[in-house]
Amino acid sequence: MTSISPAPWSVVPYNDGDSLVIHDARPDHRVCFMSTAGFGGDMDRIEANARLIAAAPDHAMIAAALCTGIARWNWWSEGRGEVCVAGFCFVTELDEFRVPKITDALREALIKAGFGQ
Repeated sequence: MTSISPAPWSVVPYNDGDSLVIHDARPDHRVCFMSTAGFGGDMDRIEANARLIAAAPDHAMIAAALCTGIARWNWWSEGRGEVCVAGFCFVTELDEFRVPKITDALREALIKAGFGQ
């Protein structure tokens, strides 16, 4: 099976101002190009869709770790908590989709545990 492009992915405006590019962890590698032409000129909608697409690799990584029991989410307060992996806990918050954000340290721990690139 082919692996996905390395995370994290990011959304970057394209030169013409009405398009966006999604890059993987390497800024010169495009994953996806999105244009308002496909969305009837609705830039808010294209930006929301681009952010969701860019979040997919991190969402898949954290979901797999939580569902297999390798990681545990401890809720503290509105939008904040910690993800615990292999005896270490990493403070984080929920992203705009209500999924724990993966910090650099958490990403490294998840990769060492066998999840992600």
